[in-house]
Amino acid sequence: MIIPAMKLGFWLGDMASDLFIVIATAGRTELLCRTLASLAESRKPAIYRETIVVENGPNAAAEEVVRSFHSRLGTRYVYLPQENKSYALNTVLGILGKCLIFFTDDDVRIHPNTLCAYAEGATGIEMGKFYGGPVSIDYEREPPNWLINYLPASARGWQLTSGSELTAGDGFFLGCNWAAFSTDLRDGGGFDVHRGPGAVTGSVGQEEQMQRQLIRKGVQSVYVPEAIVWHYVPAERCSPKWAAVRAYRSGISKGLEYTTPVPTILGFPRWMIRGWVERAFQVLIKSVGRDKAAQFDAYHQFCSFWGYMQGSRIARRNCIGRVYELR
Repeated sequence: MIIPAMKLGFWLGDMASDLFIVIATAGRTELLCRTLASLAESRKPAIYRETIVVENGPNAAAEEVVRSFHSRLGTRYVYLPQENKSYALNTVLGILGKCLIFFTDDDVRIHPNTLCAYAEGATGIEMGKFYGGPVSIDYEREPPNWLINYLPASARGWQLTSGSELTAGDGFFLGCNWAAFSTDLRDGGGFDVHRGPGAVTGSVGQEEQMQRQLIRKGVQSVYVPEAIVWHYVPAERCSPKWAAVRAYRSGISKGLEYTTPVPTILGFPRWMIRGWVERAFQVLIKSVGRDKAAQFDAYHQFCSFWGYMQGSRIARRNCIGRVYELR
């Protein structure tokens, strides 16, 4: 859901050439301060207007941090008691006019030239394209090498391997480093409030879903290699336990796409139940061996598939928009 501008009583930006930065934050004021300091030290293109920070959920004193950067960055603070990142992003999307929005997170460092790189890439364009750049990692503690491939791209880094446009094998621009035109985002229906941090489905991937929508509507992806961001990854997000939980949540996101009406048993198609049994059996078999990597691989696959099953059941039962309607 996108909230109309008049509901919040103010209007921001009415020119497609304007550049706004939007950050949703929840309970991480120290990291937010680090991010805003990085942005304040970045070079600002002529079209830069404002950085809008939306604190959603319990009030964690982010307002004081945001206001402390107003003179250097032109910050604006918005508070929403409902903890839901997609809802927070939609709120700001609803109050912006025609503009380019750079989306980033509250736990990043920005390359000094990133904002200028996005502005240059969008010169003379008002809609029809969205942009993204590479993401490097600031680890609190390096994960073991064997675990890195099980971590999501946000915890291991991402860059486009070739070309200047996303292809099927590239994935999508990460949520901490991409930009799009407000008009295209609104035409795409806004961010799915049933996905991402705070969503009651437990899924992730609201930015990926939004980019899927843009591509379906013919909006072209553009890779901007000079637009670099470093994502901070704490030690607790470099553990096998966290990787397994993230695999489950990612599985939910993929399952939400599966809405095929088929006969079910206990809410699941027969082929899913067979798949669950096969993966559970592999977990059991590997658990009696000595190969710890093989054990985790089997468990990781099981968690991902179990999440997929849960997401598909939510989608097929039309829980989205009914049981999971956010108010």
